[in-house]
Amino acid sequence: MAQQATSTQAIRAHGLDPQKLVDKITRSKVYASEFWLSRCFALDVAGVVEVAAKDVHAIGALYGGSLNRAHPFLCLLVKLLQLGPAFEVAAELVQQHSLKYLRALGAAYIRMTAGSAQVYSQLEPLYADFRKLRVLQTDGSFTLIHMDEFVDELLHDGQGPNQHILGIPFVKLQKRSVLEQTGQLEPYISVVRDELEREIALGTGPPLKRPRIGSLLTPKEDEQGVQVPYPTDIDGWNALRAILGLRPLE
Repeated sequence: MAQQATSTQAIRAHGLDPQKLVDKITRSKVYASEFWLSRCFALDVAGVVEVAAKDVHAIGALYGGSLNRAHPFLCLLVKLLQLGPAFEVAAELVQQHSLKYLRALGAAYIRMTAGSAQVYSQLEPLYADFRKLRVLQTDGSFTLIHMDEFVDELLHDGQGPNQHILGIPFVKLQKRSVLEQTGQLEPYISVVRDELEREIALGTGPPLKRPRIGSLLTPKEDEQGVQVPYPTDIDGWNALRAILGLRPLE
């Protein structure tokens, strides 16, 4: 039972024991998994970082017949919930760039445990991360998504493909517009425009094989040669998101 107990130092999340944000059946399968028993014993946050860097090469949750196997990504997410690190510690996992699956792990942890304003402030910058992520499906096959797509699912309550990726319901986020009106967040500004323009100017940006939010944010000229400005309100940004097949900002 010691391997299942939440740390006495864990920060409560939404008034709950953080581990209870994952349903009991899922947790029981995690606790019974070989990876949990062999790799997660006595880990601290530094140990989670080390194991994630070495052993996590995809995003995954429960898979296999009767969904009775727990992927290492899910095991380490539950381990973070068991440890309950402070928001500032979790933010370091997201802000580092070198380990993409560790970044995804930190993003999922923050989405589950942090307040709405903190979630937006930490996850929205990841819209500028276009790296590919492997996703383990429930049948054991793999698909590919991009980090910005994964983050978009996290920011929209897991009602799309991400609900199938992690199989975990999330606490509903407050609408961004409400947080802006109450002064808890600044108005949304694209985080990808400047970085994309810099990479294009330097010739270092990788070829984009699908439309990106950033690829649509460079000023265009209309047929009369008049420069079309960047969107300045939420409706403008939502028009771009609609082209990309992303859900609107609220």
